[in-house]
Amino acid sequence: MFGMGCNFCNCGRRPGFGTPPYYIVTGPTGPTGPMGPPGGPSGATGPTGPTGPTGPAGAAGAAGATGATGATGPTGPTGPQGAAGATGATGATGATGPTGPTGPAIATAYGQLYQNAAQTPTVTDTTTPVELELNTTGADENMGAAANTLTIQQAGTYLVSYSLNVSPSVAGNVTAQVLQNDAPIASTQQTVYAPANQATPLSGSFVVTLSQNDELNLALTFPSYTGGYTAEVGANASLSAVKLTA
Repeated sequence: MFGMGCNFCNCGRRPGFGTPPYYIVTGPTGPTGPMGPPGGPSGATGPTGPTGPTGPAGAAGAAGATGATGATGPTGPTGPQGAAGATGATGATGATGPTGPTGPAIATAYGQLYQNAAQTPTVTDTTTPVELELNTTGADENMGAAANTLTIQQAGTYLVSYSLNVSPSVAGNVTAQVLQNDAPIASTQQTVYAPANQATPLSGSFVVTLSQNDELNLALTFPSYTGGYTAEVGANASLSAVKLTA
């Protein structure tokens, strides 16, 4: 036998001749033969594979044309009031108005008396008013101001005032009042507790209706009076009256 593909070379060993071993030598590859006919039909399409990852965003496209203006929305709520603005410049002065009617005439009347030194009034009981000395006249107009007494020359309503300091030898109550024609005016009475030998102030102002020729005096009453009782009234005790109405 001889090997497949022997090309009967000149090796001296022809097939069927000689003594083995036989040598088989491969020759060069021949040219490619023509393509055979197509195979069978294509197989069925396989299932769709899973969606791959999202790719990077592409570049922004060119801006589109501006759309039509939408309808006006409803008015929003009123906002908080803003801060006050600066004050504007002063306007021109207006014309002077007409003169008002003349008011009623009010008569002027006032007067004052005071004592320029301390005094020690004589006290005899617990109820009798003791008039104080007022030896100096202050300002006065349409009023008689003589020693110790103011005399009313114009009837009307007056503001009557007094002021004093009293120091009794025995502690107890002291009452100050204005006398009208020697009778106490109840509305002017004031009572204080005065410690022994210690100055205690008494003062007040009262609206009183007075008649022409009324006489006013300042007086004290000493409800705590006992035998040997004394009292000192300091300097500058005063009495005044100012007319308020006609």
